Amino acid sequence: MTYESENILTAWRTFIGKGKLLKENIRPEVARSWLRCRQLNVDPWSSDFPSFSEERLIQVKKGHTDLLEMAHPVILYLLAIFKCNISICDEKGFVFELKTPLDAYPRTYGTQIEEKTCGNGSITVTLNEKKPFRLEGFEHYRTVSQDYSGVSAPIFTQHQMTAVLTMTNPFYSLPEHALICCIEGAKIISKLLNNVQERHLLSTANLFSGIINAHPQPILILDKVGNILTANTAGEKIVWHYTIENYGRENIARYLVHKEDIHWILDDEAMSQPRMIYFRNRSKVTEYQVVEKGTIYLPNGLEHHLVCLGINQPDNLKTNKKKIILRDNSPIIDYVGVSKPWKKIDAVVHKIAKYNTNVLLLGETGTGKEVVARAIHRLSGRSGPFVAINCGAIPKELFASELFGYESGAFTGAKTGGAIGKFEYADQGTLFLDEIGEMPLEIQVSFLRVIQEKTLMRIGSNTNRTCDVRLIAATNQNLRAAVQTGKFRSDLFYRLSVVELELPLLKERRSDIPLLTEYFINMLSNQLHISYRPISNQVIDALAGYSWPGNVRELKNVVEKMLIFSDEKPITMDLLPEYIRNEISTPKHLPPIRSEGFRSESDQISALLEQCQGNLSQAARQLGVGRNTLYRKIKKYNIEMHTSVVKKD
Repeated sequence: MTYESENILTAWRTFIGKGKLLKENIRPEVARSWLRCRQLNVDPWSSDFPSFSEERLIQVKKGHTDLLEMAHPVILYLLAIFKCNISICDEKGFVFELKTPLDAYPRTYGTQIEEKTCGNGSITVTLNEKKPFRLEGFEHYRTVSQDYSGVSAPIFTQHQMTAVLTMTNPFYSLPEHALICCIEGAKIISKLLNNVQERHLLSTANLFSGIINAHPQPILILDKVGNILTANTAGEKIVWHYTIENYGRENIARYLVHKEDIHWILDDEAMSQPRMIYFRNRSKVTEYQVVEKGTIYLPNGLEHHLVCLGINQPDNLKTNKKKIILRDNSPIIDYVGVSKPWKKIDAVVHKIAKYNTNVLLLGETGTGKEVVARAIHRLSGRSGPFVAINCGAIPKELFASELFGYESGAFTGAKTGGAIGKFEYADQGTLFLDEIGEMPLEIQVSFLRVIQEKTLMRIGSNTNRTCDVRLIAATNQNLRAAVQTGKFRSDLFYRLSVVELELPLLKERRSDIPLLTEYFINMLSNQLHISYRPISNQVIDALAGYSWPGNVRELKNVVEKMLIFSDEKPITMDLLPEYIRNEISTPKHLPPIRSEGFRSESDQISALLEQCQGNLSQAARQLGVGRNTLYRKIKKYNIEMHTSVVKKD
C-alpha cells in the first residue's frame, strides 16, 4: 500500500498534538517508532544530535576492521550511483563509517544513533525491526529530519545482525530502487564476512551485479583502460556484443562514435555537468546522457569505473536539438490529459518553461501542483536540481536555517561545519515552495531580499553568496485575500506571481479520467509488483461520473486500492469503493445534443464527449449507437483519447 505524504503529515500532526494515532495513514513500523519516541519523551521540535566521540570511534572501528575492508568497495559503488550519504553503524547504532559527497553536512559519523536522542530514522527502525526499511519525509518523528530520505539494511554475521548499512539524502527523496540496492549491498558484505574463501571475488565486477541490476538505468563497469567488465540488464543493450565469457577483453571504444570520450569516462575528476555520449548499436546511433560516474578502488589495487547512463531516443547526429538535463534523481513524473482545461495548462507550461521567471501555481489539494512544477523544471533545461519544500511542515523557528543555511556555532545546537540551506542546494536549478501561504511574515522579508538581490547570507555569516534559483510557489489559499488582511506581503506576492497558473479540478476535466486511470494502473502495477489488470468499461464510466473532491490524488488512491484487492482478476464494479457506487447511483440527466451547428460527425462526437464528461456509455446512448461503435468512430476520426505526456524536447 502507498501512504500519501499529506496523509502522513495529518497523522503526524494528530499524534503530536492530540496523542491519537491514525494507523490507517502510516505504516505499522512507523507507528511503532512514533510510540517509542513518545514513550521516551522525545521532543519533536528538538534539533539536538549526539556529540562526536573520538575515543569510542577508534574502539568500534578497531573491532570492525574486517567488516570495513569488505564494505569499502560496496560503499563506493553506492556512492558512485546515488551520490548520497552512505554510512555503517554497529548493532547498537554507533556510526563508525560515513562517506558523503557533500562539503558541509551535519555529520553523524562517530555518534550514537538512538530514538531517545535522535528520534526515529531508517537506522533505528531497522535496528528495532531487524529488517530492511525505508523512512521518508513526514514519517520522521522530529521535524529537523522531515526533509530526509533514508534506506537501511542489516548486515549479518553468522545469522546475527552485527551492523546496518544506510543510505541517506537530506535534501530530496531517494529513488524507489535505492532500498533494493542497499539490501544487495548489505548481502554482499554479509557474504564476504561469513565466507572467507569467497573473498577473492572482490576482484571481480560480477560480485556487485546485485547492486547494478537493481538500477533501472543502464550501468557499465569498466577497468582502468576501458575494458568492459560487466553491465546491468539495461546496459547490456548498449554493449550488445559483450558476453560474460569475454570479461575484460572488449573495450568500450568499440561502441563509441567519438573514441576520445573514453578519456573523459575514465577520468577520476567528478562530474560538474552531465555529458552526452553517442553509442553505435549495430547500424544505428543512440545518444545517452552520462548521469553519474565514479571510480571504485578495490583492496587488491584494481579499479572499477562505473558509468550510469540516462536513456534518450535515437537521434540524428546532425540534429542540433537541445536536450533537457535531469539532475534531481527523482522519478520522472509526467502529467496525463487531453481535455481542453489540461491542454491549456500544457501549453502554458511549454511556453514559460524556458524563461527564468517565477511561477505561482494555484489549485486545490491533489490537483497536481508539484507534478506541473517538476514538468516546468524538466523543460527549462536548468542544470541544477529540483528541490521541493513544504512550507507548512517547517517549524517557525527553523525556517531561516532551512532556507538559507547556517555557519558552525551560529546558534545553540548548530552542527560543526554548518549546513547549506535549500536555496544554495537548488543553485542553477528550481526551488519549489509548496504551501507558500504558510511562510511566516518575518521570514518573508529575508526571502524577498534573496529574490531581489540573488544573493544570500547564511545565519551566523557576514559573507554574501550568489544564488541562481528559479522559484515556483504553490498554494491552495487565496493569497490575494491574505495580502489584503496583512498575512502575506504584497511585494513578495507580486514577485512570486509573475505568471499565475490555476490548475483545474479533476471534475472539470472528466474526459481525462479514463486516461489517468490507465496511467495509474500501469504505474502502480510496476511499483507494487502486481501484474497488469484490465479494467471494465463499467468501472471507467463510474469513475468518470464521480465528483472527485480529492482530485487526481484521490483517483490514484482508488486505483491502487482496486489493484491490491483484485486478486489477479480484472477490475470490476465490485471493487469500487462503496461511497463512489452510492454517488453514481443517482441518475444524471443530460440535455440532448443537437446535430445542427456541427461541421462534421467528428465535431459532434468531440462536443458530446465533453458534454458527457468523458463517459463513453452516456455519449453512446445520446448518439443512439453502441459503445463499441462509438469507440470505432473515435479511432476513425483520430479524436484524442490517448495518454499525453510532457515531452522532453
